[in-house]
Amino acid sequence: MNLDRGDFETENLIVWEKIIRELFPVAIPNNCLWKDIDSIISILNKISSIDNLNHTLFPAGGGHDLTGAKRSSEKGCIEFSTPNSVRIVKPKVWEFNYFPNNAGWAYFRLETAGLKPITPNVNSSFIKEKVTELEPGHYTEKVKQYQYEVIVVGAGHAGCEAALAAARMGAKTLLITSNIDNVALMPCNPSIGGPGKGHVAREIDALGGEMAKNTDKATIHIRMLNTSKGPAMWALRAQIDKRLYTQKMIHVLQIQENLDLKQEMVTKLIVNNRRVERVMVKSGLEFSSPTVILTNGTFLNGKIYIGKTTYSA
Repeated sequence: MNLDRGDFETENLIVWEKIIRELFPVAIPNNCLWKDIDSIISILNKISSIDNLNHTLFPAGGGHDLTGAKRSSEKGCIEFSTPNSVRIVKPKVWEFNYFPNNAGWAYFRLETAGLKPITPNVNSSFIKEKVTELEPGHYTEKVKQYQYEVIVVGAGHAGCEAALAAARMGAKTLLITSNIDNVALMPCNPSIGGPGKGHVAREIDALGGEMAKNTDKATIHIRMLNTSKGPAMWALRAQIDKRLYTQKMIHVLQIQENLDLKQEMVTKLIVNNRRVERVMVKSGLEFSSPTVILTNGTFLNGKIYIGKTTYSA
């Protein structure tokens, strides 16, 4: 965990001190602790509103810019927002440390509890406890490792299942989506089951997939269809809360061992000897893998028709 303090700007220090004095208008303590989630969220949002003061630094090195925080749908958890992802954390204590002789050394420290996996197919041990620090200035990111065993492009229903299956088999897996808010999205009819789709859902469940489990967490109501006909025509269908389904699936992906979820736009597949070796994303980064699975959905070459006007979707 490194900070490039040579790039630390004077105006950042002034704003940093202003935030500290807003939190402690009477006297600034050398150390202070918070355990109330709403208080922690309030301070996180105050810091995230100021450029160059919102860098989160992770225990293994590197970090992200904090863009905000809010209560998670998971009990006792916070959604920790960064430009490309949402990290769900369970706070234990939010600590402030101050050094009277040098305010630039002041920092906040969030200690988080381990999150227990919510599916039986993943490692039953708790995710290790993490510590995240926020300090003013610019961070120097740890050298990134972009080598994966499996890369899945597209985080719809098929992409999520493919990524989870690979990760649960022990493969280091990357799941790339163009919009993390639309993971496992149901843009049309938000239902699982029925005469046709029900067979697919059963097969996915039999193979250890996540669709049926996630359906149980986001169901609005369940109905048996075609009951006026014979048993061969009966089909169970669950109507789904589409946003809750997405939120629950994101949580499963984030806590899954061996799986990274990234918001990027894949722009190019780099092929050598008729084999895909790397994928390139819009930001210019490249991710290497001997196996690339494309789950782009049906809209990749879609077109929109309005009268005689046609354009790419």
